Amino acid sequence: MKKRKSQFGHFASWMARNVPHLWSGQPDPGYTPEFLETQLSNLLATESELAAHRILANWWDMLLGEGHRLKRWNVRPGSQRVKLPPERPSFVRRDFQLLTRLRPIEAAFLDRLGSSLDSRQRYHAFMLSAVLNGGILSTERLSALLGLSADAVQMIDGVLWATLNLPVSGSPNGRPLRWYPDALTATLLTKVLENGPLLHPEGNVRAGRAVLWSRLEATLNTLELPPWRGELNELLRAVRVSTALSAPGFVAAYLAEDLESHSLPDPVFQRVLGARLPAADSPSAEPKHAPPLAPAAIELDVDFDPDLPRNSQMSITRQVCKTLDNKRGAIDRLKKILEEHHGRLWPITHALIGWTMWRLDPGCPLGKIKASSAQTYFRTLAVHLIYEAEDLDLLDLDVDDFETLYELAARRVGTESRRAYFWGRLRDFHDYLFLGGAPDIDLRELDGWVAKGSVRVSANLVTEREFQRFKKALEMNRNHPAAEMVFLAGMLGYRAGLRRREAQMLRIHDVHPGPDPFLLIRPSKLASLKSNAAKRRIPLRALLPVDELTILMDFHERRKAQADGKDGLLFASPDAPWTPTPYSTLIDPITALFAAITGQVGVPFRFHHLRHSFANWVLVAMLAADEPELLTRKLPLLDAHLLSNASQVLLRTRFYPTLEGSEHYPERRHLYQVAALMGHLSPSTTCQSYLHLLDWLSGRYLDLALDHRLRHLGGPDLGRICGLSSSMPYKREYRDFAHSAVAFLRHHVAMRAKAQASIIEHAPAARTLPTLSDLIKPTLPTPSLLITLLRRHFSGTSIQKLESIFAIPASAITAATEAYLRMYAKQSVQHPKGTIPVPRPPRSMEQQCEYFRIVERAYASARNAENRLAMSALAEALIQRTGPKTGKIYFGTEGRDFKMILKGLILLGVDAAEMTLIVRRPAAIREDPDFVTNAVDHAKSEGIAIEGQPLEWEKREVKGVLLRLDVRATQPVVALKGQHLEGRIRGLNHAAAWIRFIDHLPSVRTICG
Repeated sequence: MKKRKSQFGHFASWMARNVPHLWSGQPDPGYTPEFLETQLSNLLATESELAAHRILANWWDMLLGEGHRLKRWNVRPGSQRVKLPPERPSFVRRDFQLLTRLRPIEAAFLDRLGSSLDSRQRYHAFMLSAVLNGGILSTERLSALLGLSADAVQMIDGVLWATLNLPVSGSPNGRPLRWYPDALTATLLTKVLENGPLLHPEGNVRAGRAVLWSRLEATLNTLELPPWRGELNELLRAVRVSTALSAPGFVAAYLAEDLESHSLPDPVFQRVLGARLPAADSPSAEPKHAPPLAPAAIELDVDFDPDLPRNSQMSITRQVCKTLDNKRGAIDRLKKILEEHHGRLWPITHALIGWTMWRLDPGCPLGKIKASSAQTYFRTLAVHLIYEAEDLDLLDLDVDDFETLYELAARRVGTESRRAYFWGRLRDFHDYLFLGGAPDIDLRELDGWVAKGSVRVSANLVTEREFQRFKKALEMNRNHPAAEMVFLAGMLGYRAGLRRREAQMLRIHDVHPGPDPFLLIRPSKLASLKSNAAKRRIPLRALLPVDELTILMDFHERRKAQADGKDGLLFASPDAPWTPTPYSTLIDPITALFAAITGQVGVPFRFHHLRHSFANWVLVAMLAADEPELLTRKLPLLDAHLLSNASQVLLRTRFYPTLEGSEHYPERRHLYQVAALMGHLSPSTTCQSYLHLLDWLSGRYLDLALDHRLRHLGGPDLGRICGLSSSMPYKREYRDFAHSAVAFLRHHVAMRAKAQASIIEHAPAARTLPTLSDLIKPTLPTPSLLITLLRRHFSGTSIQKLESIFAIPASAITAATEAYLRMYAKQSVQHPKGTIPVPRPPRSMEQQCEYFRIVERAYASARNAENRLAMSALAEALIQRTGPKTGKIYFGTEGRDFKMILKGLILLGVDAAEMTLIVRRPAAIREDPDFVTNAVDHAKSEGIAIEGQPLEWEKREVKGVLLRLDVRATQPVVALKGQHLEGRIRGLNHAAAWIRFIDHLPSVRTICG
């Protein structure tokens, strides 16, 4: 609210002036819904920007909704308003003048194809047809077409495609794009391939605009066609206008490279086709990210003036960049900047400077970088993150807030290569924030994520065949208590496009049964949404098969009964209805199962690919409902449930209802509808990161347009274009296809391309899938996560908020907090310590090494269940009778289990030779009790030094012999290794709190349905 202070002031004054009873919260103000709708329109009319409209409408809805909840009035907020940005006309008079000049060339070209062509003319005819009919509508595509080679052409089941390598600005590597030429262009392509290699007469080289135009002019001259009186961009514009008149606008924009969309990588494409991969192909490995195991001393909680302007922050960033010009003393100069501008830095600016200092530090776990590199890193992120984050408190952001911030910032980056570099630096920056208390996130799951290397966008799809294998595998594991929950979460990702977090945080009351069931995706007290557009209503009957909808509704009814009608998370344990099921139980098994089904071919599988699949299948289904002929010649991968005739009817009825008996017309809103179902702010996000079949769809629309254009041609004319004998069109082999020009040409391509295009054999059946018992294993949170939780809690975040953000039970966080306070905040029983030291590693490098060694050994040892008893005994001893600086373990007069505690110490990496067992005896006692004798004997057998001391107390009664184990590495045997007092003690104490933490976690999360 602070960054919208002036706008909220305008909102408040307008409300007080125009709807005073509503603004003051008076019960039953007497306003009708019609009056309120009119007033809302008047409010929105006071602003001209779309962003301001969304903010004002959201505040209005929040006010109405809160009053309705408090029963001040009985008026609910209206439906969500969508206002499309003003758009200039797609075509103007000049475009149609260009189209008029293009038509004679198109007619002359068709006439020319009916006569004989030599090998040189055939190539020129193929290139011109690719421009006029085949969707080559940009200079980038035309340049890639000139570099096309024969080995880039492939065909399967009669569908021919070629892989174009589009040039990318600022990158030596191109962007692969699958191109489906229309039937006429494909026919000419096969004829060119019959003559040998696919080679331009003047050589296949990347060329500039002038060279491209000269070659296109040469093509017109070679084919003896009318010249084009104009420039290359005018010709391409005329062809785009011609294409847009017979295909959806987004298809023409995609073909002209005005709308970015990424084709499936070849290995993925061949996998979903059910094809065997060539031997050269191998799965590409995306690096798995894991946050650093141990925390760093990082502060994100800063004080600042909320009224600071953005230009003040940009001035400071320029000062930082100038400071990094000199590599000597960069860290000290950055510290000076922080001191000079104390109280005048937004949290994001402060964090960026701190991150830069962290990367310059020799002790950085990611490695030290040079000042010049730090300057590049800082400059890459600072402008965009500061612009989007403004004065947001980073410690108040949860997972969805960070994801939204990063997506909006990445959208500001210009080129794709720069976005890839931006995402790489962003991963580095968020690792730093994680160490300061921010929740960890997987950037690869975000909209718009790209990476360096051959796999730019994580393009992947799941076919219906593969989803049915997933479904069958879980049916075979139906006895597992988590089987139904895992299936439903995966099904909602694949059938309804839910994000991981949305599925995890779905509430019982968000599922609305009835004759027209739907899901309501909305923010809650546990989780916000990534953006205002993420609030959406998803109809279930139109998207889900009947059997899967029944499973969901039955599961929902059981959860309602278990919650006794109260709300809670849909996928949560009945005894902890508001504790989110961790990803290790809910999401990771889905990812692992699909990874086994897909074989990790091409792109490693992630849950986000289910959303990719949903976006593609629902768009194809909506388009096919308008153009059923799109699916008359379809790829084998197009087997989705939504593509059936019955599903298409349901989609049309649900999303585009019409009056009974009225005629159905094609829609232009399909892409916007898909973006709304996905929860995207803009359809461009859907196209850029999610839609991977626009290449095939464009080819099909080009074929439909070509079929209409060639409708006057008969069998003999088509035979001459194909180079057939005069009698061949009348033979049975071709006669059955004479009703359609495209069908005739496609049949010819299928017959002739077998000799030139690479034929891919169908792949064998996949191997046996793992069971849920193999996939759902008890997982341990790292010690660094506990330190993050404690730091956040001691900074003011409630345990309930941490539970919702990190999906960790509140009981475990509470137990760890109490253990930490017992060790570090307990001055006396009556007087607790005034301040609580925030958990952090020691400062010196030597002590840090010992500290990290201890906590890492604790994590490694705890993964073996047989070690947990000894580690719990050690933790209990440390928590009950130790302190932040003593490094001594007391055993009391009864004697704790010395063997178990010693075993726990050894498991945490403390060498027996570095410990000393001190036996303290009162002067009056001559004989040791049995527990002391046994402990001494066991200590000697392990090589622990024994030392005796007198026991004398002035104010307390001495009751017997006491044992004390000193673990501070004070023996001479470790003199050469150095002293580890601070690092060892702090490591053991933090490890003890972590052990108490994991002891309160359920061993395996289960959902009993």
